Amino acid sequence: DLLAKYGYSAPPTTSAGCAGGSGGVGAAGGQGGSGGAVCGNGVVEGAEACDDGMETATCNVDCTAAACADGVVNKAAGEQCDDGNTATGDACDSDCKATPFVIDANVAAAGFSGQIHHIPGVGVTPVSGEEQFVVAWSRGDLSTPATTVVRALVDHDGAISDNQLQVSTSPSSLRLSLATNSEGKTLLAWRTNTVPPTLKYRFLAAGGAPIGVGDFTMPGATPQVSPTVASGADDGFCVLWSADSDSVAHSRCFNAAGDLVGAPSTLETITPGQITPHMLFAVKDGYIAGYRATDAMKEARGQVLDNQGAPVGGPFLLWGVNGSTQFGNGVGNVANAKFLLTAAVRSTFNETNSVSRVFVEPFSSPGNAVSAEVLLGDQHVEELTPWLTRSPQGGDVIATWSRVTASSTCELLVQRIDGSGAPLGMPLTEYAPGADQCPVYSRGAVNSAGDVMVVFDKWSDVGPAQIQALIYRRLLE
Repeated sequence: DLLAKYGYSAPPTTSAGCAGGSGGVGAAGGQGGSGGAVCGNGVVEGAEACDDGMETATCNVDCTAAACADGVVNKAAGEQCDDGNTATGDACDSDCKATPFVIDANVAAAGFSGQIHHIPGVGVTPVSGEEQFVVAWSRGDLSTPATTVVRALVDHDGAISDNQLQVSTSPSSLRLSLATNSEGKTLLAWRTNTVPPTLKYRFLAAGGAPIGVGDFTMPGATPQVSPTVASGADDGFCVLWSADSDSVAHSRCFNAAGDLVGAPSTLETITPGQITPHMLFAVKDGYIAGYRATDAMKEARGQVLDNQGAPVGGPFLLWGVNGSTQFGNGVGNVANAKFLLTAAVRSTFNETNSVSRVFVEPFSSPGNAVSAEVLLGDQHVEELTPWLTRSPQGGDVIATWSRVTASSTCELLVQRIDGSGAPLGMPLTEYAPGADQCPVYSRGAVNSAGDVMVVFDKWSDVGPAQIQALIYRRLLE
């Protein structure tokens, strides 16, 4: 019923079809007895404060009067969250709007000082019967090459547990990527800053506990840039990376049990040139891989992979750009091959007045764009790092990106878009943390209730970097 769908409990209830006691509130569709009440039937009965037949701006889904801080998220009233209080500084502000909160503030943490954070990842895992967001990032000291991979568990109201749990003590761990499957198992992958670099990975069980002891090295992997990971429709995982020794895009996959399957695959080789992987996401029967080819053409290209990471057909063009492409990522639908992708494009004609734009483009199948690209953001900026988040089953999408305004203010934008890439209303958030501070890399995840977490690293010239997040309740239900 409606209450169970949104995770709320009704006042004393009557079972559907059974007689209710005096003043009881029954589930929607039930038949209350004498004095019984059925929440959702449009009639105020018993202990109900209201009953509009559905959620409205004045009446909650559990037939209580709507008010910010009542602990019930009411989308009809414009609430993005409701943690039951009017305190500021947590994940939900006093007006029931999502507000950035700190996951890792670097305050006397493990003896580090002047720390850096880099490229957080986020997924969803079950913890004690409830879904929580699992967040991981690399953390290190500016004065030494040592870094640590850290993970935290965060519930839908922003409560943090198991923060600072180190799942790797390997030195020089950076450029992390994370994916979770439908069972809640998590794959972390990162490259080391050693010579030569290596690609390491670690699995976390459902609930976030590390599996095994130590960090495992991907056989034969010598990455140049950050690996990208994704979980497929079969609950397996794939990793995409490039090697600086041969300018080649590679992939390798695991099954749902965490065992390597198949053999390392070569997607494309560019000589002379360089390949920078930027996206990997699941579609029906496999994955879409995307990468920037920094040869003379400076194109963004894609490749279809099967569930074992092997290429299916040849590379296809995503974007052909006369200039520089800050390629973002894409989202697919496990029921079909349709997908969206994003890119930020900077003109190189005049670096002094360079213009960056965020585009979204829908594809009906690999290589076949449905329509013209949709412009989301248009600014004079230094860098944009767009990202898309959606349920694997499809539906609306959350786009996030950073921008630098004409007044040199750095902002994080969160925008809801439909399946064709068209913006739905104004941005949900335009977060400007302050002078000399910038939200750079953002990532997102959505749970089965439609709650969305956007996690990002906030860089600063005036203090330690931080890992922060936003949570929007019931946003993509």
